[in-house]
Amino acid sequence: MILSASAATLVACGLPAAVGATTSSAPPGRALDPPRHATQTARGHGTLPYTCAGTMAASDMCGASFLRVGVGAWCWFAAPQAEFVASRGTRADTIITGFVSNTGGVMVAAINRATGTATVTRVAEIYEDDHAAPSLQLQLDGRITVYYSGHNGARLYYRTTLRPSDVSASDWGPPNEVDTNTIGMYGYTYPNPVAIPSSGDPERTIVFWRGGNWEPAYAIGDPLTNQWSKAHQLLDSPGERPYVKVAAAGRVIGIAYTTGHPRNVPRNAIYYALMDVQTGDIHTAGGRHLGHIGGTPLGLSGANIVYDPGKHGGAPGWVLDDGFANGAPVVLYETIPSVDHHLYWYARWGGRAWANHLVTDAGPTIDPVEPGYPGGGSIDPADGNMVVLSSDVGGVWQITEAATADRGQTWHSYQLTHGSVNNVRPIFVHDMPGAAVAMLWLRGNYDSYGSFHTTVVYDFAGARLNGATTP
Repeated sequence: MILSASAATLVACGLPAAVGATTSSAPPGRALDPPRHATQTARGHGTLPYTCAGTMAASDMCGASFLRVGVGAWCWFAAPQAEFVASRGTRADTIITGFVSNTGGVMVAAINRATGTATVTRVAEIYEDDHAAPSLQLQLDGRITVYYSGHNGARLYYRTTLRPSDVSASDWGPPNEVDTNTIGMYGYTYPNPVAIPSSGDPERTIVFWRGGNWEPAYAIGDPLTNQWSKAHQLLDSPGERPYVKVAAAGRVIGIAYTTGHPRNVPRNAIYYALMDVQTGDIHTAGGRHLGHIGGTPLGLSGANIVYDPGKHGGAPGWVLDDGFANGAPVVLYETIPSVDHHLYWYARWGGRAWANHLVTDAGPTIDPVEPGYPGGGSIDPADGNMVVLSSDVGGVWQITEAATADRGQTWHSYQLTHGSVNNVRPIFVHDMPGAAVAMLWLRGNYDSYGSFHTTVVYDFAGARLNGATTP
């Protein structure tokens, strides 16, 4: 089913109940009306020196170059959530993004950058839970593979489009499964696919997820031939459930991980490892050997510590993202001195040790039930000197882009949103061409991972701070 509507009308429309596609439009430069949902009130802790170089719009956004894509949400532990697909033939440059709707649909949207329209397709049914949000993989021929599971789901599924950048309902292959897992009762959560370069198989992929025993797991295979290795346990944190973020740079994959969940581990630490997919070696940022791909799970003893709560007042930490800045590993994380006071930190490997720098106050949790949830933040996958954050500004969560030119010691920032509507969970689009930058986030009321009234928003304008990140 195809439904066309103006951007203002789409606020109340939501998405079609059946599997199908919705086309929405908002030309660059046109304002969107605020969502209908009430906002959440909280105390403010923001400290970055915000600027807004643009006309204030009716939507309370700087520049008014935003497109409302669809009603839904995502969790930051399943990634990537957005990919760029270059133009091919008559097809324009496209942004592909995935999210779970508040009616339980696994949604994939194609944003046409030339026309300012989005086509949204429901590729599967799960339930309203942002832990079930999908992740995406761009294939070499421009097709998109979407991975998804329930929260502790019984199966990890994936589907691939039949044509490049075409996500319409009739253009998907059948569901397949990563049919291997670690032993346990907790199923699959948070898929993270990463392409393996120069492996002899151009579509060779390693997929990470939280496995059956609640420890991170991975398998290696090819989603186009549906062949996978057995599942391997990545980490061993006895009695806990570590949380993982991964980022690829050529042949290496950076892995930032925690002791467990900050709600359960009062001194939740953050660690880091590098996985070389060609040699099979897993080592610290400094090169010290930790293990092998397919070998014994990595323990916490002797691990490379990014954030040690014992040296920073005892506040638990939680990883938000990782990446690379001019080849150096970087990690974005939060610390949680209290439920009402979260802090955003940026760590960069300096060759011999991690240098940790405070970016800004984040404010309180966005979820009254989950004390560890900040507004959220991401590292630009193409330039690890740039981040996008959601912070509490006067009781409302606003999106700010921030860049550093001195390895995180100081930050220049630009506030993208204003007004009375919350904006949370910002992400960067992966694989953008050249120095181009694109961002998306969730706009509206986020009550919990199982109850949200947020809309995915795409920013046409891209980064305002390009050129501000010289290491």
